[in-house]
Amino acid sequence: MFQIYLEDKTNNQYTELDVEDIDFTTVYSVADIKDISSKTDTITKNLKFKGTTRNNHAFGYAFHLNKNIDELNTNLLFYNYNPQNLVDCKVYEDSVLITRGSLRLIQTTTDVNGNITYDCIITGDVIQFNSLIGDLKLTDLDLSDMKHLYNSINIYNTWDAVKGERYVYPIINYGTNFKSNYDVNAYNYVYNRRDFKPAMYVNEIFKRIFSNVGFKYEIKGDDVFKDSFKKLILLNNDEEAVTKIENFYNFSMTSGQPYGDGTLKDTNAKNETIYLKYNGYDSSSYFTANSEWTRNHCDNSLFNVTTNFKFDGNAHVDFNLNYAPTFPPLANGTKCIISLQLVKRGYTKNVTGNSDNNNSFYYNTSFAVIAQTSREYISPLTFNNIKFDLEFKDVELKETEQFALRISIDNVSIANASNYFNINSSSLNMTRGTVEYKFGDEITPTLPAETKQLDFLNSIRKLFNFYVYADKDDQKKIIFEKYDDYYSLTDISELKSNAIDWTKKINHSSSFTVKSNIDIPKNYNFKFKTDGDFLNDNYKKKYNIGFGDYNLTDSSGITEKKDVEVLFSATPTVRISNFPVDIPMIYKLNGASIEPVKNNLRLLYYNGKVPTKKYWVGYDIYNSGNNSYSFGINETKTEAGVAYSYLLDSDLKVVGDLHFYKPYEKYDEISESSNVKYSYDNYINQITELTNPNVIYVECKAYLTPNDINNLDLKIPVFIDTGTNGYAYFKVLEVSYTSSDSPTNLKLQKIAI
Repeated sequence: MFQIYLEDKTNNQYTELDVEDIDFTTVYSVADIKDISSKTDTITKNLKFKGTTRNNHAFGYAFHLNKNIDELNTNLLFYNYNPQNLVDCKVYEDSVLITRGSLRLIQTTTDVNGNITYDCIITGDVIQFNSLIGDLKLTDLDLSDMKHLYNSINIYNTWDAVKGERYVYPIINYGTNFKSNYDVNAYNYVYNRRDFKPAMYVNEIFKRIFSNVGFKYEIKGDDVFKDSFKKLILLNNDEEAVTKIENFYNFSMTSGQPYGDGTLKDTNAKNETIYLKYNGYDSSSYFTANSEWTRNHCDNSLFNVTTNFKFDGNAHVDFNLNYAPTFPPLANGTKCIISLQLVKRGYTKNVTGNSDNNNSFYYNTSFAVIAQTSREYISPLTFNNIKFDLEFKDVELKETEQFALRISIDNVSIANASNYFNINSSSLNMTRGTVEYKFGDEITPTLPAETKQLDFLNSIRKLFNFYVYADKDDQKKIIFEKYDDYYSLTDISELKSNAIDWTKKINHSSSFTVKSNIDIPKNYNFKFKTDGDFLNDNYKKKYNIGFGDYNLTDSSGITEKKDVEVLFSATPTVRISNFPVDIPMIYKLNGASIEPVKNNLRLLYYNGKVPTKKYWVGYDIYNSGNNSYSFGINETKTEAGVAYSYLLDSDLKVVGDLHFYKPYEKYDEISESSNVKYSYDNYINQITELTNPNVIYVECKAYLTPNDINNLDLKIPVFIDTGTNGYAYFKVLEVSYTSSDSPTNLKLQKIAI
């Protein structure tokens, strides 16, 4: 006899469902032998609950067309039941707990006689967790508590901080060049402080993903492995050192006549350019108003950029235009183009004070249009309330550039702007974007955009060949355990003392099917994601395989190849002449020079602070007077916080490597131990089993009790003696349980001894 309970722990409510005539079957499994990168979880087959008074009340009469759900109400049961929400569920048989998970209502059906049925499924905690994080991205995680001052003290303090918590600033070469020159004889090697970017610990990301949906997690393994997992970091993959900003700046522009009693015209050309003045804007540390550009009454309309930043936004203008064709006269019917434009330019001040045209104004560089909207008009032009709205995205402004908002009128000349042109309203709004941070700024670590949390977790799972399952004793706790550790009791030294004897439970009157594995792939391809930085691209062109990838060919394979691919890209380490420590490099080439590059996700081990020979941390000092840079020294260092794809031991020798296999070529000089473990090593035993002809698969039936199901642990091997067909030890791959009165379907894998 089954008892099924729904629980709303938030509101301290529960109810028992009526289960008369219910057909209950639950499948317990943790993996699919056909796909070594795929993992499964507990799930019931479709359950049909009758529309009894109790069930109707529990499901809030979900069949009723007039039902209204209050999304602000947190109740999960009864009148506010929402089929889109998962509800905690426990299933008992004869008062013994056999399944714990979450129930979801799929649909309701009302037949011609008015009988109501609720179709539901119950899933394990892993499926529930996956459903809850759904399409959430890493950028949906709240990192506001990590805001800190970007300065030397905070950077270097992370080198000694507790591993696995918050973030660290490792020494990485992102290809950032100095804009100034320094004496290479005085400074052997200078590290550019703009390459300091906060990298978040993977353990910290895990904590936030799970706690955000009310779950916990545990990484299982020995102390050495758990300690190494806490060293994993996810690098900042922005091309520049940036922080994300919501709602940048809002400009209010001047209404009325834009040029006083002056004019803005060129009598030898048929065009006008009207720069919109601001009468107020939010204080900014990223740009300043230009006070020098005053020719032809264009003051308060130009800005000097002091920090690299990128933004989305919009602009608006509403103006009146009354054209009198006097300079030069235009015949009626002449076409002209009016545009609202956001413009920018790099600038160098013209020391002679001369200007050729309205675009330069004492500067030598003309403006470039970066966003505009245009319309065509026919002369004569006499319009009131001409309105333009301009949307722009990913506008990028660099330090030493200028920007402005303007109206451009082509193929017309305005005789006197004060008489013929009048602005009613205008605005410039910079919305969300990114800003390159500088020393002394408050910054918050960033996570890669557009990466789903579930995809990130799955890539970590694939890298370590984690089995992922729910903790039987702690609801909403997910456990990650490597394949070899998960099946440690199947080792020959542990097998006989830990296996459970199921001989007497086997239904010998039913069929007993034995299969070999015919789903062996011809090839296993273990690979990182291709990236466009120089080192990865050059290696791929040279060897026709990704850096650290591994291809395994099985001569007995039958099915098509199997790819085990992660989201992360490989990160080679390089020995740079004169620099006192090997360093990961992520860059692109521009001729003979290196430059930063937008890169894919990168995963490294932070190996802590190590002693080094002397090096300098330097920076550029911007001189606004002549638009130039000079060199400055932040400090001298004799230690560094190092991060590699390598896991180092106390002697700073490589003992582990995140890459799947040793690359054909490496660029560093870090010593290796005699037995380096690569990520492919997490799969060796599993693949060896799958390809072993002595490993067979058995499908049979058994009579299991509620207590057997309550104590079911797929990690524990079983022993079965069939008598005439022999005996063996098995891994339990899948249990399909209906009740103690019905035979249970088993899928087993023989353990080759």
